[in-house]
Amino acid sequence: MQKIKKILGEQYLPFKVLTVLALSIVLILYFISCSRKGGDFVTFLEAATKMWEGKNIYAPPYVNLRYSYSPFWAMILVPFALLPAGVGAFIWLIISLILLVRTIWLLKNHFGVRGGSVKADRILWFIILLYVSRYAELNFHHVQMTIFLVWLILEASVQLFSEGELVAGVLVGIGSIIKIMPVVIIPYFFYRRKFLAAFSAIFTMILCFFIPIVFTGRQLFEEMNRSWYSILRPDSPEFQSDATWHLPQNLSTLMYRLLVHTGAPHSYPVLDLSYSAATNIIWITIGCLIVLTLYFLGTWPFARVSRLHQLYEISYIMLLIPLIFPHQMKYAFYFVLPAICCVAMVLVDNFDTAKLGINYKLTATLFLLSFLLCTATTDLILGMDLSTITQHYKTITIGTLLLIPALALNRAWFLAQE
Repeated sequence: MQKIKKILGEQYLPFKVLTVLALSIVLILYFISCSRKGGDFVTFLEAATKMWEGKNIYAPPYVNLRYSYSPFWAMILVPFALLPAGVGAFIWLIISLILLVRTIWLLKNHFGVRGGSVKADRILWFIILLYVSRYAELNFHHVQMTIFLVWLILEASVQLFSEGELVAGVLVGIGSIIKIMPVVIIPYFFYRRKFLAAFSAIFTMILCFFIPIVFTGRQLFEEMNRSWYSILRPDSPEFQSDATWHLPQNLSTLMYRLLVHTGAPHSYPVLDLSYSAATNIIWITIGCLIVLTLYFLGTWPFARVSRLHQLYEISYIMLLIPLIFPHQMKYAFYFVLPAICCVAMVLVDNFDTAKLGINYKLTATLFLLSFLLCTATTDLILGMDLSTITQHYKTITIGTLLLIPALALNRAWFLAQE
């Protein structure tokens, strides 16, 4: 950058302005293209429209896919549904971009995800953004809301340090009632003695759950929640179909591929177990990963921790979300952003002093393999046919699992940041 500035001299500022302007135009055109297609936002707006018309938002017909979020979220999106076609999706993309920038700002300025020098900082963030670029683009392309949920969890975590426990709880409560996944942060609040945050999150969930009854009436409200429960329950046909569908990317679908003849293309399981036996093994594995959270917390309950240590704890909890929750698509793995920040920071910060150590080499190897399996398997690089095969074998899930030992190897480094 300094070389370019020196070469251009007085022309550097106009060049910089024109570059930013050109990139902004390209981004706006991309958002317009995504909003015209609508992505998954079409499903959200269809549910909001049904809510406005006094219909069951979970009942057919469906324009795109069956809606599986809460009645509260459909109610919130009613104003978007009343806008001309594509406008609501475009506004949501702009909001998502703002929240993405805000998330990066929080990671850099609150949690301290920075390199030791200007050059190291640029390298660090190049690595981080390159790794998560696939997930960010998928969220924009499908007009999804994972960017919103990741911001919400990190913003709530920031509030815990700024004496904003009530705000933190409200944020997590709203996120949990919209899409259940942020609920995993509530036990963390209890563990860190943030009782006001925990109870305000629970109260917010209960309040937001019942708010739609004001607009729908009791009968429709009860009907919709029965339908919603039938979708969320673990034995829902929608989740059972994940075992043979190549798109979902989580731990259960990976293990079904390894343990059961699913009948899907390219199906070559290591074992040939029944679905029930495989399901029991999956639940045991998920339980072990949840218990492993205690290792990453690193201290006894109620202990005070540094901001970087807090990010380390949260990163593992957030990494588990796309792994253990059912019906997760590729864009959901944007939740690994904090974990990527932690591992990349260790690699960049210790490059000069620890590059010959076995711990550093193992971490670097795991991180590189994770990047290749998660980001480099996009169809833009491999082509659609090969990319489909990688989706079948859940390379994104495998790559994400590799981040767990990478984080575990460097637990002592984060504990030392107190």
